[in-house]
Amino acid sequence: MKTPRRPTLLPVVLIALAFFTGIATAAETIPAPAAPLGAGVVAPDFATQDPAGKTVRLSDFRGKVVVLDFWAPWCGPCIAAMPHTQEVAAQYKDQGVVVLGSCTSDTRASFERWVKANASKYPDIKWSHDAAERAPGRASLALYGVRGIPTQYIIDREGRIVDSVVGYMPGEKILDGALAKAGIKVDPAVVAKAESDLKKRETMRSLPKQAGPAPIPLRPVKPANDSGKN
Repeated sequence: MKTPRRPTLLPVVLIALAFFTGIATAAETIPAPAAPLGAGVVAPDFATQDPAGKTVRLSDFRGKVVVLDFWAPWCGPCIAAMPHTQEVAAQYKDQGVVVLGSCTSDTRASFERWVKANASKYPDIKWSHDAAERAPGRASLALYGVRGIPTQYIIDREGRIVDSVVGYMPGEKILDGALAKAGIKVDPAVVAKAESDLKKRETMRSLPKQAGPAPIPLRPVKPANDSGKN
């Protein structure tokens, strides 16, 4: 009489190993968020698509001073900042300034609806959309480390970041002042106003929350599972 063979656990172990290895491999393909970039760093190149579907790369504007504006249609502070950003784009375009409004963390359909309804109000801003939408690989997060919008990076003619502007308050000239750091001729009075605005922000941050005025408007980037409906 033969002794019954005990079932081996090897197939189960191999299946489990393959399963967990698959999870690990999948996790490794998700890029970790970048640390927020500072002045002096070469701005990472990336590709987006304009409203017509044409590919637009940041490197297309090498030789220009670029304001890379990360925004989204659902972001109220982003929309509030756009009139001034348009003023900047129009005022300094003769000096080679280009404003690239790179839509992040929202769907292509939402971007197209917004552009169709609003882009004519901002004729000097170049609009584009990141096809990664809310995925971890979107350029704003994976390459630039953006955690809240609007965030604007000022990039010089050699492709290096010279400054960044996060958030917006009505009347601020911080963006204008940042352009002066990239070699753009800006009225000294405007530069002085920008410096005053920066000091005002620092004062606001130092005040106790219960005693201080409203914080600098900024919207955290929506998580990947957010519907993003307008």
